[in-house]
Amino acid sequence: MRELLEKMAQEGLTKKQMLELVLEAINEIRREYEQ
Repeated sequence: MRELLEKMAQEGLTKKQMLELVLEAINEIRREYEQ
C-alpha cells in the first residue's frame, strides 16, 4: 500500500486525489466482500 501511495505521489497526485482513490478502492473491496 505504501509503495502505491509513493508511486502516486511521484506522479504528482495531490493528497486529496490520493485519498479519493483509496476510498474508492475500499468501497469496491467492501462491495465485493458483501456479495
